[in-house]
Amino acid sequence: MKAVIIEIHKDYCIVMTKDGQFLKRKIPAGVFEIGDEIMVSEKHSHQPEAARVNWVKNFAVAAIVVVMIAAGSIWLVKYMKMYYSSRNMRLFTQDEAVGEMKVEAELEEEAPAEEDAQESALAMDEEQKETVVYKGMFSIEEGLQIDEEISGIMFSYQVIDGTSMYVRLENISRSPYFNGTFEISTLLSDESVSRSLKTILLQGFKPEQVRENTFILKAGEVNFWLQVTERNY
Repeated sequence: MKAVIIEIHKDYCIVMTKDGQFLKRKIPAGVFEIGDEIMVSEKHSHQPEAARVNWVKNFAVAAIVVVMIAAGSIWLVKYMKMYYSSRNMRLFTQDEAVGEMKVEAELEEEAPAEEDAQESALAMDEEQKETVVYKGMFSIEEGLQIDEEISGIMFSYQVIDGTSMYVRLENISRSPYFNGTFEISTLLSDESVSRSLKTILLQGFKPEQVRENTFILKAGEVNFWLQVTERNY
């Protein structure tokens, strides 16, 4: 069939048939020119470069669209994961904060009770450590001299001229030592307390060890009260 030459290359040409087909035909160089009419067969058909370019462009555009859709989908999936993760984290954090506030409130409510219990326990410990081993009242009479053993300690006193009182403590026990106090308070004739005269502290008071004290008496004081406390530690 006849075709018109529309392109000429080194050793072939592109022709267009009457029905619009583009065909490739081998020709010798320098024999034909564009516009010449030659006879060709369909086996020499050839798709022009322009058609190939258009196909390639269409394929590239389609590929770009697919890539963009895929990238958008991936981004959307990641965004949704991050959104729900952050939302769940915020909800968890809020729940956790509420829980912590509840725990703190409970601890604050329990704290006073615990403190009271601790104070009571300390007070009990102190009571257990300190034991009152003697209580007694003695007369303040001039020339009077008294000796009395109290928890391994010999307590002696003597009133001199009615104005002073001599007190002597001696450890006569076989215990390693004595820890405690001798508290002396003077009394008036109606047995009311005149004053706390002296608290004698005995710390590590060893056998045969002696402690002596002299006190000035006041007018109206006729008796004194003695309380002995021993510390067990």
